[in-house]
Amino acid sequence: MFFINLSKPESILISLFLVMCFMYLGKQAKNAYIPLMPLVTFLILLVVHSIQILTLSPANEVYRMALGWSLAFDFAFILLGYLAYMWTDEIETVSKKKKSVDNSLAAFWKNV
Repeated sequence: MFFINLSKPESILISLFLVMCFMYLGKQAKNAYIPLMPLVTFLILLVVHSIQILTLSPANEVYRMALGWSLAFDFAFILLGYLAYMWTDEIETVSKKKKSVDNSLAAFWKNV
C-alpha cells in the first residue's frame, strides 16, 4: 500500500520547511491565501490517511502504526497552517487598511 508517511523525521522536517516557506511568502506578499495552500494539502492528506487506516486489514500492524502517527502529524500541521493563515490575514488586513470583521484574536496575537 502506498501512503505519504509523515512519521519519518525526514518527512516531518521537509513538511515543516515547506510550511515555513509558505508562511514567509505569505508574509512578504501580504497575502493570506498563500499559507492556505499547505493547510488545504494537509486537510486532503488527513482524509486520505483516514480512509487508508479504515480500509487497512488487521494483519498490517506496521502500516497501522505509521498511519496513526501520520494522522497525528496531519493534525499538527493543520493547526500550524491555520495559525499561519490567521497571522498572514492579520498582516494583510493591517497593510491594506481593511476593517477586520472580527478582532477576537487581538489578545492572542499580542501574547505571541
